Amino acid sequence: MAAKTYLDRYIQNFTMQTGDVANKERLIWAIERTLREEDFKLFFLLPVMGSLTAAQLQRKAARAGFSEARFQDSLTRLHEEGFVISHDLTPKGRVYERAFVAFTLEQQVRRKRGTELGAAYGEFWDSLAAQTAKMPSKTPYFRVLAVESTLPAAPRSEVIPIGAPVSSQAQVLPIDIISEMVSREPLIGVSECYCRLARDNRGGGHCEYPRETCFTFNELAQTLIETGLARKIDAAEAVTILRGAEEAGLIHNLDNAQGKLKALCNCCPCCCPAVKSFKAGVRNVNAPSRFLPLWRADLCTNCGECADICPVDAVTPGDLAPVFHHDLCIGCGLCASHCPSAAVEMVLRQDLPEIPKTNDALWSQIRREALWSLLKEKVIGLFGGRKGG
Repeated sequence: MAAKTYLDRYIQNFTMQTGDVANKERLIWAIERTLREEDFKLFFLLPVMGSLTAAQLQRKAARAGFSEARFQDSLTRLHEEGFVISHDLTPKGRVYERAFVAFTLEQQVRRKRGTELGAAYGEFWDSLAAQTAKMPSKTPYFRVLAVESTLPAAPRSEVIPIGAPVSSQAQVLPIDIISEMVSREPLIGVSECYCRLARDNRGGGHCEYPRETCFTFNELAQTLIETGLARKIDAAEAVTILRGAEEAGLIHNLDNAQGKLKALCNCCPCCCPAVKSFKAGVRNVNAPSRFLPLWRADLCTNCGECADICPVDAVTPGDLAPVFHHDLCIGCGLCASHCPSAAVEMVLRQDLPEIPKTNDALWSQIRREALWSLLKEKVIGLFGGRKGG
């Protein structure tokens, strides 16, 4: 049996987060032409969680046989290609950490636009919609935010623990208010939507929704700004872009965690794997918002705008009135914000989704679930095989 290469180990990272890798051979072909084996060797000197300073990483690299020139060459390539996140937003100064798989794919789609490699990465990214049901984790990676203007009025001073009984439908938390969340982040970058670009790269037709709608913050933003894949903007411009996204019918989607923001997408129903997976009934990728639409018969003119704008077909036209399917609803609030007669308002769900406290807590939970699921699969396969024999 051939010895396992560092590339083999890296492909296992995909399996950990996505289950069986679709288009695996094509993906391996693309990755082999993006990084060298020794680049992956340096990648695996970084911890699974957390970061190292350049000096700490270089010491490890020297013990692993890297010369200073080879170390700098590989580190630069890993950073520029999006396999490593680098920033200086810590007391230790510049640090390096492994990029999670989705982040790397996004940057490859952007960096390889219009090429055969870009098409290969785009095909894999687009295939994730069909792949998500096989993902070995249960906790959703992303969560939806309802359009801010549709949220019920609430006193901002009251703090309600997530999951606690709610006494009023008029209670909104800071984790629901997109302008507040964006405005408190010190560094913001905006990039072209990688899902729409992936569709371009694979020849799937041009998506007509706005393009510059993907936000990163702080550590991720610095990495993308430094490598030319994002431009730095202030909070005022970010809010302006977000309002335009709402008007265009895009869904606010961000990391399914509280605390500091890392990424915020504005997703369309035709290109986004997360939205398409939700429409297909998969619930371990995209969590709905904390709100649902409430229809008011006394104001409705049955114009059909709510059904037309709904990105997940949770509203269907009826002869006398629209029909709302709450079991399919992602809680984006587009039906409410686009209703010309104000006949739809957003109210809190009775069963509020649980939201991890931080991004680190989110990804630790996802990794634990994936490891447990894969281990269980191996055990079942082992004993199932014996039984069958």
